[in-house]
Amino acid sequence: MKRSRADPHDEEHEPETTREQLLIAAERLFARDGTTGVSLRAIAREAGQRNTGAVHYYFGSREGVIEAIFEFRAAGIDKARTEALDAIPSHLRGSERVRAVVAAIVVPFAEQAEASSMESHYPRFVAQLIQSEDEIAHRIWRARFSGSIESAYARLAEALPQVPAAVLQHRFATLFRLAVYATADLDRGFERSRPPAGHDAQRRLQIENVIDMLAAAVAAPLSEALRDAATKGSLARPTRPGSLSRVFRRPNGNSGES
Repeated sequence: MKRSRADPHDEEHEPETTREQLLIAAERLFARDGTTGVSLRAIAREAGQRNTGAVHYYFGSREGVIEAIFEFRAAGIDKARTEALDAIPSHLRGSERVRAVVAAIVVPFAEQAEASSMESHYPRFVAQLIQSEDEIAHRIWRARFSGSIESAYARLAEALPQVPAAVLQHRFATLFRLAVYATADLDRGFERSRPPAGHDAQRRLQIENVIDMLAAAVAAPLSEALRDAATKGSLARPTRPGSLSRVFRRPNGNSGES
């Protein structure tokens, strides 16, 4: 029987599963309706909580819920991504090295659900976040992800010395956004079609295809216009290497980042 969470002294007796149920419910609703269109009461109802103040007790606010979802998912993804980057053989060069870096970016994110027994809507949640104008959510994201993503950017820059920094930053931001959207779309499609046995194998093949496409895109030859601009030094000056400000650029063209 679920108890009211009005008394904080009862916290040590409350099963951790209640908090996880609220997080999963919030992630599911955010993935479907966006981070600004979901109330704390709706999250409590989705989690089957009779006490509609349960979300406020555990997380304090919508911002607290979003941050908790990142804490719940991001640590494992960042760890797996760092390990994948560190495991790239030093002898790989050119397109093989680029693909290995792209795989290290994509696979931990796309397969994070398989590393947990908990239901996951994380790729669709992040896709909604990228498209939103919710500056709170953007700020939490930027604070949470820096290490492994900046390492991936640095490795791509090493593998693609012929691509000017300003161009590579734009390509990297686009790569990341496309990886999120493609993974979210895969999840949506498989959930809708409820595929029979072989689902995991088919999904992995689809992820391999996404990696192939993104690796080819980020390493694409420069057009004549870009080569000319690079030669003349007229390309826009890049921001801090590896910065994700462009990944979360808002629709009006302002990332909200100073």
